[in-house]
Amino acid sequence: MNNISDITHTNSPQLLFVGENSQDCSQFLQNLIEENISVKHIENSIDAIHYISENTVDVVLIKQFCSPLDAQKTLEYLNTEQEFNVPVLIILESEVNVQSSFDFRKTEVLSKELNSHDLKKVLNLLVEVTSQGYGPSTFSLQYLRSIGGDNEQFLIETFEIFKSSVTKQLKILEEAIKINNPQDISGVAHNIKPSFEMLMNDSGRDLCDKLTYELNKHKPAQILKELKIEYSKIEHEMALYLQKNPT
Repeated sequence: MNNISDITHTNSPQLLFVGENSQDCSQFLQNLIEENISVKHIENSIDAIHYISENTVDVVLIKQFCSPLDAQKTLEYLNTEQEFNVPVLIILESEVNVQSSFDFRKTEVLSKELNSHDLKKVLNLLVEVTSQGYGPSTFSLQYLRSIGGDNEQFLIETFEIFKSSVTKQLKILEEAIKINNPQDISGVAHNIKPSFEMLMNDSGRDLCDKLTYELNKHKPAQILKELKIEYSKIEHEMALYLQKNPT
């Protein structure tokens, strides 16, 4: 594979590979292309930063020691200077784990050998982040996959816990808002927040933070309405996911 930067499929997930294209990487990327993944290769990490700022990317695959900025510095820059919310897979090139200020929930590592397990991890991630017509979804399974692996039963049970727990907590929150009890409003919102976080839903997390830490700056009834909408979106997409992935 000599010119991987030109490998594009119509209506397919977009993967950006950052770093030197070694023989192992070349075969790995070829396997992705055969799975109908569009791959853009940029060797220079600063050029990659510019590309990300101007183009849509579903997943970034980056070598630990890419240059001139290594993976850690590249991700730190993206996290600080840009509104970067794209999952990242780091190809380890040493035994030292990557420690970055970048949001750990959206960062995973692949082995230096880039084996079949790594390929499956990338493909699963691309399916998750592009599950709604190759666009951003209201939730990601990346964190849950890091806990339960490919155990679909674990996902189903987690979905059910999410739905029952959040439904119950939203009702409690609604009652607290009706009687205008600030302490209960903040407490319930704080309890709901982890449910959205485990699905990496930033909108739900931020809405809960507004009720927990900035209650006097917002209208609780409006925030509740937005939380219900966000919950409904997640519930709908969970149903779609289960239809596409029957056990």
